[in-house]
Amino acid sequence: MNKKYKFLLVGFVCFFLFFQTGQAGFFDWFKFKRSDSQNASQKTPSVALTAKQYTFSVSKSGSGVVTSDDGKINCGKQCKASYSAKSKIVLKAEAGENYKFEKWNGCDKISDGQCQTTLNKSKLVVAKFAFKNPSLSRKNPSPSIIKTSSSKSSAISFQSSSSKSYLSSKSSGSVSNKKTQNLKTLTIKNIFYNKGKGIVKIGNKICDVSQCVFEYDLNTSLELRAESESGSVLSDWGYDCDYVFAPNNICNLIMNSNKTVIVHFEPRVSVASSLKSSSSISSSKSSSLSSSGDASSSSSLFTNNQYYLRITSPNEGETWKKGSTQSIKFITNKFDRFITLKLYKNNNYLLDIGYYDIAYSNPSKNPENIYSWNVPSSLNDGEDYKIHAVVTNSKELYGYEISDRSDNVFAVKTSDSSSISGLSFSSADTSDSFSSPSPSSSVEAVSMFTAPTNTITYSSFYAGSLDLYPWYGRNIVLLTPTAADLDSAVIFKIIKTYDEAYDYYKKITGAEPAKFNNTTINDRATIAIVPKTCGAGCGYLGFTGIEMPTGQLDNLYGEVLNKNKYPQIIFYELGRNFWFYSDKISYKESGSASIATGFAIYMRFLSMDYAKIQGSDFSDKSFEEFRSEVEKLTDAYENDTSLNWENTLKINKAPSNAMGLGSADLVASFLFRLRRDHGGEKFVENIWKEIGKRSNAITTQDAIDNFILASSAASDSNLTNLFVGKWRWPMSENAKKEAVKYQQ
Repeated sequence: MNKKYKFLLVGFVCFFLFFQTGQAGFFDWFKFKRSDSQNASQKTPSVALTAKQYTFSVSKSGSGVVTSDDGKINCGKQCKASYSAKSKIVLKAEAGENYKFEKWNGCDKISDGQCQTTLNKSKLVVAKFAFKNPSLSRKNPSPSIIKTSSSKSSAISFQSSSSKSYLSSKSSGSVSNKKTQNLKTLTIKNIFYNKGKGIVKIGNKICDVSQCVFEYDLNTSLELRAESESGSVLSDWGYDCDYVFAPNNICNLIMNSNKTVIVHFEPRVSVASSLKSSSSISSSKSSSLSSSGDASSSSSLFTNNQYYLRITSPNEGETWKKGSTQSIKFITNKFDRFITLKLYKNNNYLLDIGYYDIAYSNPSKNPENIYSWNVPSSLNDGEDYKIHAVVTNSKELYGYEISDRSDNVFAVKTSDSSSISGLSFSSADTSDSFSSPSPSSSVEAVSMFTAPTNTITYSSFYAGSLDLYPWYGRNIVLLTPTAADLDSAVIFKIIKTYDEAYDYYKKITGAEPAKFNNTTINDRATIAIVPKTCGAGCGYLGFTGIEMPTGQLDNLYGEVLNKNKYPQIIFYELGRNFWFYSDKISYKESGSASIATGFAIYMRFLSMDYAKIQGSDFSDKSFEEFRSEVEKLTDAYENDTSLNWENTLKINKAPSNAMGLGSADLVASFLFRLRRDHGGEKFVENIWKEIGKRSNAITTQDAIDNFILASSAASDSNLTNLFVGKWRWPMSENAKKEAVKYQQ
């Protein structure tokens, strides 16, 4: 081959090699291509950005299958999938044999029974399937409702944080507690979004992994406390909580079936510098609202979290009369939380108006929400009032407070008369000077009141929505299924007495129950007469709301009309509503005495004394004999030197007694003895305020120390010798040292 052709051949080979290198890389042509991870450091970043990925999860209760329209979810087996941001997902639920689909939780929209959602963060959707036979799966009462009975003093009390269900009214000194054999399963699922972390505590049990399963006796009442780790916050509870109390977000439930609870933890959001310099009011105002009610995308505040809250009334200089019912209106797109409403005067906080549960009160997610508020007659006339609204816990959850305040002040004026839903009375009739009736007071003394003619809709604990007649007092509203066949004078005598009892609880505790929207009407706590509830009486712990079955109203009405005597149920249940001290003095072990029940038993008697009424016969004894039996439990305890705290209150037992009184009655008896020997009514007025000052108890010993030291402070004397020496209670050395300052 001559030089000319050799040159051409070499040139052709070189051209071919460089052409292949340019297409796939030189080593690729020789099949020596390195992996992507090896080449990564040498690659130029692509101009096209990869879409952000989110985790979409499905959880279900009961038997059934959930599938997505794209086939990624088949739960069943595949209950989690990864999706790019802004993905639109449609879910369909198909019930298993003997089950029916009941509802979705966590969807953006529900159409034709299908769940539709768009991902802007990792998300969980829950599908609930229920038994077709309603007797196998009936609706639970609301949480922390305590089942009571008029036949025993303590009644049946479902103990919080307990893995067993105990009968606290039956004496465990003579009758052993009977454990229910039917066990139910509680499944806790911790959802950790974006590295959020936390644990769930149930009494002495802890769930610190993604899923925990515990067994409890049938009808055990549980209190689940979520504790987030540093840098994380509790976002929300999901599914089988009977209720989550605002603002502490404690999940309460009763184990009347197998339950699944989901708890969401998220990382705490750092507050942007632009937000740190803004007040909560200016922050909420910085979002401009479009005509459709959506936050404007131009608002820097809502760039990452498109949540807003805006008060629309009162907002324009309105004048509201004292005693009148007014509508506080606001718009929001945060439909899964509570709104806390507060009243300000001259830009200073004055009082809490109440809570508004959006998920319950506005299930259709309308932008406008309405809270009915009875303007208190106790307010001073003025033209400088404003309403402040805040999404409860929003600052902890999102790094800023979602809140708003009235743009302009509104006025509160005195009204010559008030008229509320069929009930008319003069403003003087609602004053705090409303005198207490004596046992001999005539029914006619309050016959100035007229019966209601219109009903309101009430959401009951067990019986669904009911149309009931509201009879208004100063503090409470009695809701009855009928009005025409009730003597107004008798009913208002009853209401007046309950108002007096409420006054006493308020005086002694220095506080009032939190106003739950479903059990507060015109700023008054409800006492509802219903077809069925969880016993002879049910009441929320620390919140407004009491129920009695219809038969108990018949008994109450007859006792007052014919004997001028009052059954004890409502006075006891008010003790539930006014219980604020679990964190301070409640015991931590399962199966211990209920201090909350002891408080209700004790305060029942004192509130009835304050109202100057006689109690109805109790079991086979007069009310006076029954009270005497409770008070004498301390004598029986002191005289039996084999008894101590360890073998009574710690294990839910009381000294043997003829009435079968239990450990909670023993707690009440100790309180009676402290009142008798260490300051009388002054002791009663001081002890609960002193308990409120104590640090939260971590252990049961902390709770015992808190009670002893608060008792010492209330009596202004060192009670160590009484509790440790005479009553044989344990007391820490640090508590003994602290008690010395009360030495007389």
